[in-house]
Parts: sequence; structure tokens; C-alpha cells
Amino acid sequence: MTNESFPLVSVLVPTYNEEIFIHACVESILSQDYPNFEVIVFDDCSTDKTASILETIVDPRFKLIKNPINEKHEKTWNYLLTIAKGKYIKTVCGDDLLSPSCLSESVKALEKRPECVMAFCAKWIIDPQGDVFYSPLKEESYLNSMNSWELMRVGLLKGTTLVGEPNNVLFRSSVVKEGVRYHFSNYWMVDPDFYIQLAKLGEFVYVPQKLTSLRISIKSWSVVNSYKQASSFMKYIRREEIRIYFNFTSWDYFICLVNSYKLQTIRQLIYLYIIVKSKIIRSKA
Repeated sequence: MTNESFPLVSVLVPTYNEEIFIHACVESILSQDYPNFEVIVFDDCSTDKTASILETIVDPRFKLIKNPINEKHEKTWNYLLTIAKGKYIKTVCGDDLLSPSCLSESVKALEKRPECVMAFCAKWIIDPQGDVFYSPLKEESYLNSMNSWELMRVGLLKGTTLVGEPNNVLFRSSVVKEGVRYHFSNYWMVDPDFYIQLAKLGEFVYVPQKLTSLRISIKSWSVVNSYKQASSFMKYIRREEIRIYFNFTSWDYFICLVNSYKLQTIRQLIYLYIIVKSKIIRSKA
């Protein structure tokens, strides 16, 4: 087995104040069955025990960078893109998890499809305790029947993205040289915006397996700002370059409006469930 057979993958973990979940996150990455990867964790000047927990991890594939000042998401996420050495890159949030075959299955998909710039997989959605409460899985024939432009357009019409979160995605590092970056001016649209940039460079391939776990916790950005999601979504898709690229009509905007507010309501109910469940568990502890 050579590095030609298993190209290097860079797994990037930007983190801030994730002392409860960060060790499990990194361990899930280090437990991959794929033989050739690096893990770079960037601690953005955490004020809790995140850095000290990370310092206990000893593995030749693991590298910790501790930022002396807090520079927020955009600068740290994009800095990690520029120092990644791998042929492929995956960004993982510090409270989420990867299944053991996540890298191997995603790399396999991209190696078979050189015209694709990105592979994305299905996911589990877990609560703070790690319990699964939702596990969406779309048909392979449905997602792989669309090109990357169609995939993004259909997702936006549904008020979301069909790709999912960064944890679901593995992309070619060559796109970084093309100027692809994370943009946090609209927090709710960071992921779709990133995928739209990728869609302009090539195709996507869907891996129909649940290979990641997205954790929804009380402190997550989603819980704190869920009421802003739909308005932020509509603000983004009304941008002239987005309207032109996807040929959005007035009717399309109406569909987006209805679906985005519907999804916002559903998410708020889910977050309420999580908050109540977590409080009950803490009161029994």
C-alpha cells in the first residue's frame, strides 16, 4: 500500500471552547480506517480547558496550533485551508464526529470520479449526550442524478442545502488555489456559499452512507440564533450574483421564503426539545 493508492487527506478542526466534546471529536478522526491523513486542530484562544485537553493527545498524525488571540471563524477557517498539505481536505467542527470509514469511502468516491471536486455523505444528527434523534438519508439515485449546479439550486429552493454541513464534505485541495474560501459575513449561509463556489469548478458525488454525526447542542450557533436563519437565507439568495447564477424568478423567491421559514420553525422545535432534555438530564445527575 503506497501513498499513491491512499493520497494524503488533511482533516482540519477549527475549535473554540469545546472542552466537553473536543476529545471525542479528535479521537473519532484518529480512529479512521484510512491509512494516510493529517489532523490539524486550530484552537482559537479558548477560555476553557479545550487547549489543555488537546495537549494530552499524542499521535504523529496530530498537530495542535494554539492561537494567542481570538480571531473568529473566517480568519481561522481560511488559514487552515492554506496550510493543509493533503490532496483532499475535510473541515470538522469541534463537537462533531466521524465514523471510522468516513475518509476511506469519501476518498474512494473522488478517486473514481476525477471530474468531481467534492464528495458528500449522509449523516446522523445527535444531541449533546450523543444519542441519535434523526438520521436523514436521501436516495443515491436522486442526489447523483443532478449536476452540482442543479443540486445547489434545488437545495436553495427547499430553503436549505442538500449537501449538509462541512463535516459531510471532502473536497480537492486544488480548489483553494482557485480562490475558494469560507465567508462568514452571513453565518447562516457559510456552507451553501462554500459549495456554490465549488459548484462553479466541478461536479459533486454523493456517498450514500451515514459517515458523520452532527451534534446539536445548547451552545451551538444554531440554537442561539435560530430565529435569524430564514431572514439570513432570504438576504443571501437575493444577492444579484446568486439570482443570475441560478436564474431565480419571483415565484422561486416565494418558494424559498415559504420553505426557509418552515425549516426555521422545525429547527426551533428541535432545539427546544434538546434544551428541555439536557436540563432534565442535568437535574437528575
